[in-house]
Amino acid sequence: GGLTYWYFSKRKKQQEAAARQLPPYEEAMVALHSLDEQNLIRENRAKEYYSRLTEIVKRYLDREVDERALESTSSELIERLRMHKDAGNFDFDQATLRKLDEMLSRADLVKFARMRQMEGQANADRLLVEEVINETKEAIPEPTEEELMQTAAYQEQLRKKRRRRRLVYGASGVGALAVIALVLIALLKGPETITDVVVD
Repeated sequence: GGLTYWYFSKRKKQQEAAARQLPPYEEAMVALHSLDEQNLIRENRAKEYYSRLTEIVKRYLDREVDERALESTSSELIERLRMHKDAGNFDFDQATLRKLDEMLSRADLVKFARMRQMEGQANADRLLVEEVINETKEAIPEPTEEELMQTAAYQEQLRKKRRRRRLVYGASGVGALAVIALVLIALLKGPETITDVVVD
């Protein structure tokens, strides 16, 4: 019973955490504003600043454009964004892609070659990341009515599946408790007691 309770409470917390996750754009904006408040460049923590900055833009692109963005190197990410543009999936501005490429290269130098970065350039790179996120948001095609219907149907299907799973686990838990109770009765009062209960 304790194990069943622990499993369901843990699962509920995970589902609540997923539900609380902000949409990609809002998550990115909150992360950028949080980064602004930390004054990492003024504290000579440029490596940490650029690590956070690149993670913000990569996480947004990972959620909205390419699911391999977070695990990609800077050059791989730019190449994949160009592929999406050439395929007509997203209408990225070529100049913005070039500036993003330059920013990611600077970030790599700061993170891995410990190159110092001036506050003015860091601020410009911060604004560029916001520009890339805004442009990407505008370039994302609106979902069609059919896609929205498919999503709604899929969510309903998942909801029913989760409900069935909960019922199965609940029934299994009750059955396991009943078996444990019978075993305990047999150990404490003897097997004849169980026979009397079943026969009656």
